[in-house]
Amino acid sequence: MDFLACAAATKDISGDLRKCNPFLAADEAAGIICAIVLLQMTYCRISQANLALQQCRSVIKAVKALKSAQDNASRTRFCKELSALTELLAATLVMQRYYSKKLNDGLFEIDPRFLLFEFCHGLILRPSQVILVRKLMKDIGEGRSVCNQMIMGAGKTTVVGPLLAMLLASDSSLIFEVVPPALLEFSASVLRERFSLFVPKTVFTFTFDRYNSVSPQLLAKLEVARYNRAVIVATPSSIKSFTLKFMELCHNLERQKNLVLEKKEKDASQSFFSLSRVRGLLGLGSSRTSSSGELTAEEIAASRSQLQLCDKIFTIMRESVEIMDEVDIILHPLKSELNWPLGLKDPLDFTRSRAGNGLRWAIPSHLLDAVFGVCNMPILADIADSRIAGIECGCCNFLFSFLLLCSWNSRRIKK
Repeated sequence: MDFLACAAATKDISGDLRKCNPFLAADEAAGIICAIVLLQMTYCRISQANLALQQCRSVIKAVKALKSAQDNASRTRFCKELSALTELLAATLVMQRYYSKKLNDGLFEIDPRFLLFEFCHGLILRPSQVILVRKLMKDIGEGRSVCNQMIMGAGKTTVVGPLLAMLLASDSSLIFEVVPPALLEFSASVLRERFSLFVPKTVFTFTFDRYNSVSPQLLAKLEVARYNRAVIVATPSSIKSFTLKFMELCHNLERQKNLVLEKKEKDASQSFFSLSRVRGLLGLGSSRTSSSGELTAEEIAASRSQLQLCDKIFTIMRESVEIMDEVDIILHPLKSELNWPLGLKDPLDFTRSRAGNGLRWAIPSHLLDAVFGVCNMPILADIADSRIAGIECGCCNFLFSFLLLCSWNSRRIKK
């Protein structure tokens, strides 16, 4: 039954059946497919009737509650509840297959893929869901990236996402569903539930951070997923981390390439009045040696191997389709950034030098002291006096004398 249900939604319906049974005639194969489609349609209507019966019970319960209401507030509340339930029941009774197209009197054309999705999950697709999926399919076919909005409870995660994954998956196009970290497990469980019966699909999770290496196993995983028309569920941080890992590898190899030039520049700048010596006195120079951060031959080979794997994975991603759920969170301009520092850790400018440490903060203090000193409000003198007074009275620790440990010291400096 699984094979017949899926065969009814393929392009060459009769051909798939005749491949399994070469002795099957063309008209017999068409008759089998027609019977399968009628069975699916009947099952969907039975599911719709069961849903209507459940809603009828809810309406009867609401009517009984309205009759037993004692005060006007309760009657008003039950009337509103009864009105909402009756409207929902009426919508269920008159619900039609919105993916069908009327050709002439008594003849309709339906998309068997939508019917298969309804049959697998026992539901009736809403008109908004059908319109949105068709619009997205058209835009994807034309190569456009689009964004659409649906209200909460309209079936984005449970209906639209799985339906798009079923329609778009192929052996040449992989499906990536990117969700916020809080929805990763929920979205993966929903997809596994949707693709566990008649349309079995494997659901993988893609996790990556800066401490992971790009391995051949990761490439093989994506290739197997594409071949099996699987779905990849990932978080935005994992996708960004993989891209930034590629940039980090390129940065490391580029830095390795420039190390020879840095050594030559250092050898040529050994005079007393050289630019590098002046930069070192001001704290602008680097404290590392010319060999700091230099990669070994094994590390260079490993980085190049990872870059080759990244190029193949990027090829798979460029040919894939990305479905983003909760796009307002994923693409938020302030919350979607991923900090990824590169290179060696160098001290800030003017913080460490041969002329002394802390020049970065001493220069602004002296400049401001010159301005306030003209107004008879010297800053540095008050800070020094308050620090000494705080140490003498025991209000400030000697080792951490710059920390304001009491309100007295704070008021003293503010004066």
